[in-house]
Amino acid sequence: MSKWTEDLAIAILQANVHGRKKKVVSILEMADACKFLVNKYKNQEKVSKLVKVMGREMVREFYNISTLPNDVKKLIDQGKIRIDVAQRIFKINNKSRQIKTAKIVSGLPAHDARKIIDYVINHPNEVNNAKKIVQESKNTIKKYETLVVPLNMEQYSILNQYAKKYNLSATRYVKNLVEEKINDITKLKKESSK
Repeated sequence: MSKWTEDLAIAILQANVHGRKKKVVSILEMADACKFLVNKYKNQEKVSKLVKVMGREMVREFYNISTLPNDVKKLIDQGKIRIDVAQRIFKINNKSRQIKTAKIVSGLPAHDARKIIDYVINHPNEVNNAKKIVQESKNTIKKYETLVVPLNMEQYSILNQYAKKYNLSATRYVKNLVEEKINDITKLKKESSK
């Protein structure tokens, strides 16, 4: 016999959703309460109206969490995976990949977990390498500095004429000139240090 009744499920959801920072029950119990009601009414919209404090989207998200594999649910229950990460794991279309990904992202900051999950969604056959690839990409991000060069209209017009000769915009032309000059300076420094 199921522990769930309609009144219990509604009470749990109402007590734990609306404006409460400290939840009385776990996310998984809330998900199970949602699942019970959705299975009973066969309609997420009806459940959201019945519970009153939950929109259809929230009902869908909790229902989706309730359908995750037990290995993933254990990590959620242990607090190693937060609700937003769990919702993203649901988007992975294979239970085995959901479990592997959950283990990989367990305990990571949410922004890192999201990047890894997005990578797995787009590269489903690379679950085992996902964390390594995402971490490596974080290390290769280059930072850029923007320079503003004030030009009068005559200077800009001359620059634009030269740029058009090379089928470039004035901005691209200046960027190329600066890069060439930096390369020349770098080359001279290397030669002088020999």
